Amino acid sequence: ELISHLFSGQRNKLRLMLSGSFDKDHGRMEHYYDHDYSVIGKLMYRMNDNNKFTFTFTYKEGESGGWLPQWKKHVQEEADLNGNGVLDTYSMLDALPEYEDNSDIMAFSWMKTLSKDSYFEVKLDRYRTSMKYDVDESLFGNSVNYTDNNRNMILDHTENLPADQQITWYDVEVNNSSVLGYYEPGTLGKTFYRLRWNIDEKKIYHIKAYYFDQLTKNHQLKAGFGGKMYDIYDFDIDLASGGNYYFTEYEAQPYSFEIFAEDKMEYGDFIMRLGMRFDYFHAEGEYPADANNPYDFELQEIINPQKAKPKTVLSPRIGISHPITTNDVIYFNYGKYTQIPRMDRLYDNANFSFRGAFPRMGNVDIGYEETVAYEIGLKHSFNMKTKLEVKGFFKDITGLVDTRGYNLSAGIGYDIFVNHDYGTIRGLEFTLRRISGRYIDGMLNYSYQFAQGKSSSATQNYSYAWSSTVVPTKENPLDWDQRHTVTATINARIPDDRNLFGTSVFNNLMASVVFDYGSGLPYDQPSTTRKPMINTERYPWSSNTDLRIQKLFGFGDIFDAKLFVRISNLFDKKNVDQYYADEKFWHNDQDGDGNKDERAEGKYGDIRAYYEGRRVMAGIQLGF
Repeated sequence: ELISHLFSGQRNKLRLMLSGSFDKDHGRMEHYYDHDYSVIGKLMYRMNDNNKFTFTFTYKEGESGGWLPQWKKHVQEEADLNGNGVLDTYSMLDALPEYEDNSDIMAFSWMKTLSKDSYFEVKLDRYRTSMKYDVDESLFGNSVNYTDNNRNMILDHTENLPADQQITWYDVEVNNSSVLGYYEPGTLGKTFYRLRWNIDEKKIYHIKAYYFDQLTKNHQLKAGFGGKMYDIYDFDIDLASGGNYYFTEYEAQPYSFEIFAEDKMEYGDFIMRLGMRFDYFHAEGEYPADANNPYDFELQEIINPQKAKPKTVLSPRIGISHPITTNDVIYFNYGKYTQIPRMDRLYDNANFSFRGAFPRMGNVDIGYEETVAYEIGLKHSFNMKTKLEVKGFFKDITGLVDTRGYNLSAGIGYDIFVNHDYGTIRGLEFTLRRISGRYIDGMLNYSYQFAQGKSSSATQNYSYAWSSTVVPTKENPLDWDQRHTVTATINARIPDDRNLFGTSVFNNLMASVVFDYGSGLPYDQPSTTRKPMINTERYPWSSNTDLRIQKLFGFGDIFDAKLFVRISNLFDKKNVDQYYADEKFWHNDQDGDGNKDERAEGKYGDIRAYYEGRRVMAGIQLGF
C-alpha cells in the first residue's frame, strides 16, 4: 500500500514544495513487514539574479519486523491462558526483534553568481538517524519484557529494587537451543533471538564550499573544501548461544575534512582535466600499543593505550579526451579514490571487552580503503541521437578491512579489524544509447569483468576462525564476480498532439521496460576438510524484466491525473538470492539421485533464497 502526495507553489521570488508518502509493505512472509512514512519540504528564495537560497527538510519514520526460517513454526501449547476455550497457539516469529527507526535531514545552501563566468556555493546540512530494536520477552506466558532504556545494564523493571534484587543482562539465562532445528517456547534463553536490545543514534554535520570560474578560454577552475563532524552513540545487547554475552556501548566524535581542486584545460578539440584532492580523518580514540599484549585482565583496562593517529591521503586525478575523427573521441581517466570504513569497524568493542567465546574488537587506528582506477575508452556517434561507447577498466583496491586473530594464551584470544586485504576488478563495457527522441529512446549495456581478491567481506576471516576453518591467504573470485551482465531499457511515448489512429485516446501514454541479465554468481563448494573451497562453483544465470505503463490526463488548469501500472519481475522468474541461498543444499546430493539438489531454500525452507516473484502495483497520482 503506497500513498503519496506532492504540493508545490510559487509566489514572486519564493517557491515552496511539500511532499509526503506512506508505504505499508506487508512482506512476502508473516512478520516480515515494513511500514514507513516520510515528509519532504523544500523552500527556494531567489533574492535577485545573483543570489539564491535553498532550505530542505526531510523526515522519515518506520517500523519493521524480521523473519528467520528456524522461527517460522506455529506451536500449540497445552494451556488456555486467555480463557477462550481454545489451546493457545504461538507464532515463534514473535520471538524475533521488531525495529523502529527514524531519520531527518536539514540542509541549507547559498549560491552566489559573481560574474557570467564564475559563482560559488556554500552548503550546510545535518543528517540524523536513530534505530531501536527489541525482543518482547513477555510472550509465551512470561511476565515481563526486558528493556534497558537507561542503558546501565540493569533491566528497567528491576531498576527501583534493592541492589541485591536487581536483574542485569548478565543474569539473563542464555542457552539458545532448538528442537530439530526449529525454535519453540521454553525457558527464556531457548526461545528468543539473540539480538535482544539496541539503541543507537548517529549525527553528521557537514559543510561544503564550492567555487567555479571560467578563468580563460582555455582554463576552467573548480575548487572547494568541506568538513564533517560525527556524533555517534551505540548500545547493543547480544545474548548468544552457549552462555556467551556480547555487549557494545560507545560514544565517538570523529571528524574529517577535504580540500579539492580541478583545472579543465581545452585547446581546440583536446581536453584535459587535472585534479587533486586531500582528505583528513581523525577517529579520536585509543588502542593498545602491543596487539599481542593488549589488556590487563585484573585492572580491566587497555595496556599502554595509544591515541589514534590522524589519517591523511592525497588523491590525484587526470582525464584526457581527444577526437580522432569527426564521429569518434578517445579518452583516458585515472583517479585515486578513498573511503573511511564503516564506523562500527572502528568503535565496536574498541574498549577490549573479552566477554564471549569469540571477542571481536574495533580498531580506531585503521585507515582509508583506497581504490586506484584506470579507464580507457572510445565514443562513436552514428548520428545526433545514436551513440556507442566502448571502454576497458581496471581497479586496484587496497586497505580493505578484514580481521586479524591474536592468541594471547590457552583459551584466550581475539580478532581485531585491520586494513590488510586487497582486490582487483578488470573488464570491458559496451553501451549503446539512443538519446531522448519524440517517440522512443533507450539504452543497451553489456559488461564483461573479473573481480578477484582475498576477502569478500570485513568479517570473512573472523567467520573462518570461529568455525575452525583455515583462513585463506591467496586471491579467489569475490562474491560479486559476475562475468557477464546485460541491461536494456526502452522508453516509448505518444505525445499529446499525436492522435494515433485518428483519436486522442492514446495521447500522453508512456511505457517503459527495463531488462537485466546476469551470469551466475559464485559460491563456496562445501568442503569436507578445514580448507575452504572459496567460490569455486556458480549459481545459474538470472534475469528480470520490469514494466511501467502510465497515462496522463489533464483537467484544464485545475489538476492533472496520472494513472500507472508497475509490474516488477514481469515474467515471474525464479532467481537465486546469493545472500540467503544455502550453498550446501544447493550443491550436495541430499536425496541420493546422483545430481545436485539445487535447493537454495535449504533444510528449513528459507524463501528469501529466491528473489521476489511478480509484483503488480497500480495507482493514481494527482497534481495540482
